[in-house]
Amino acid sequence: VADVGAAASPSVEKLTASRVEAVLLSPMQGQKLPQLPRGICAVEMADYLETTPIGRAEWILLIGKLLGKYDEAAQIFKGVVDEYNALQFKAALCSTLPLVITETEYAGTWYVPAGESYMSRMISDAGARTPWTGTPGTGSLSLDMARVLADGIDADFWLIRTYGSEPTLAGLKAANPLNAKFKAFREGGVYGCDSSVRPIFNDVAFHPERVLADMVAIFHPSLMPGYEPRYYRKAE
Repeated sequence: VADVGAAASPSVEKLTASRVEAVLLSPMQGQKLPQLPRGICAVEMADYLETTPIGRAEWILLIGKLLGKYDEAAQIFKGVVDEYNALQFKAALCSTLPLVITETEYAGTWYVPAGESYMSRMISDAGARTPWTGTPGTGSLSLDMARVLADGIDADFWLIRTYGSEPTLAGLKAANPLNAKFKAFREGGVYGCDSSVRPIFNDVAFHPERVLADMVAIFHPSLMPGYEPRYYRKAE
């Protein structure tokens, strides 16, 4: 692994010295792609723009092609699709759709998944719904605490991803006493994932079936007897 500097302005000298043949770049709206030395091919990785878990995972085929391991990548992708679809089918048989909220308020703003977003789709595939399932948009909605509390106070589950520490009920209440008003807080439905020790962000791109399994087990435990969640832990 070679450090070639900042993503927006990589070091031409270091890129040249590394003898790299291609660079994977994430195209961002309003940002120009960096200038690359002559002879180095730029490959745009727009996987993050996909709004479905399977759509994102399919980009492993491009990586496999670039690395000369397409058949191996295709085999991995097939396994992902088969497992994801099996879990989705299992969750679809449930007659109840628990209400779910995600993440927390930060600096006065709470970012929640819009109805057509990746996260909203995954929650739906796990047999649940968010208070904003019917809203348009593929990104996040920027709401304040009052709005989230009004829309999600009766949420059965609350999923929180953090970095560096496990979410705790005491910590949530200390951050904002209003957090204790959510049904999920009061009835033991808060689940957290410390991404510094459990690589949920690394895995979700190409193995969404692993994250989906956690969600199905949390939302519908009777469907996954004996399953030990890979990422989420119940907040105490």
